[in-house]
Amino acid sequence: MSAFLDETGTLITVSSSNPLPVAKISDATATATAIIGAANAFVSIAVTSTYKTASMYMTDGNLYGTLTMQYSVDGGAKWHALLGKRLDNMNGGLTDFFPTGAGTVGLVFEYPIPINCTNLRAICVSYVSGSSTVKISLSSVEKQSQTLMSLSATTNRIGFTAASGIQHTDTTSALGSSATFTSTARDLTASSSAAAFANASTNAKSLSICVVQDVAFTLQLLGSTDNFGSVSEIYRSITATLVGSNYVAEVDNHSPAWRYFQYKIINGASASTKTRGVSKFLAN
Repeated sequence: MSAFLDETGTLITVSSSNPLPVAKISDATATATAIIGAANAFVSIAVTSTYKTASMYMTDGNLYGTLTMQYSVDGGAKWHALLGKRLDNMNGGLTDFFPTGAGTVGLVFEYPIPINCTNLRAICVSYVSGSSTVKISLSSVEKQSQTLMSLSATTNRIGFTAASGIQHTDTTSALGSSATFTSTARDLTASSSAAAFANASTNAKSLSICVVQDVAFTLQLLGSTDNFGSVSEIYRSITATLVGSNYVAEVDNHSPAWRYFQYKIINGASASTKTRGVSKFLAN
């Protein structure tokens, strides 16, 4: 037997016949359904702050395509992608729903509802064939299965979100004695997809370079403000270090002040039989 003080200060005795009180959480729910059988067809539902979690699934039919959950914070004027977790594969990553006909009826994807969300919709962004009734269900309970959401790549200045970056194999050609390799000049401003860095509004966060040869060399980093027109400055010179049987010069997570960047590999008196230069430009 034990006891506790309630909110009024009264001593309450607890026993097997008078157990501790248990708080019950009520689950408010809402649903919406629509038949989806074409590209850009969708089912939508209004959302209030009561709801914390959404799920989406097909109740019938044979839709084949791609369903994406999207959310809006402005009543549906703009939509943003929201990735979900498939409940029968909790070890899998966050993803869209890729129905492949009748065999995917009943598969449930769960999504966290973002703060300030006003609307959700499940939209067919890629259509192959068939049609199905697609259902969105809302719950006021915050589910343990879902803690992350995915933002679309965008240049929205609330916060820049982009893919990880882009990697280049700049050269694999052996470099002769007293010869110089000059890499392609890169614009370090980033597009929203990070397929290239070419938008003057946002700089890439950092870059990494690794050059490997079988002879000694010097790595030079160059910067420019006019895409190497009249301005081309060497601002760092790195002597390669012998690592095993190779000479290596590496720059890791470097954040240059220049808008345009390139590097040079400069050989001494010895010609190489193996040269490899790679670079990675990081947006995050």
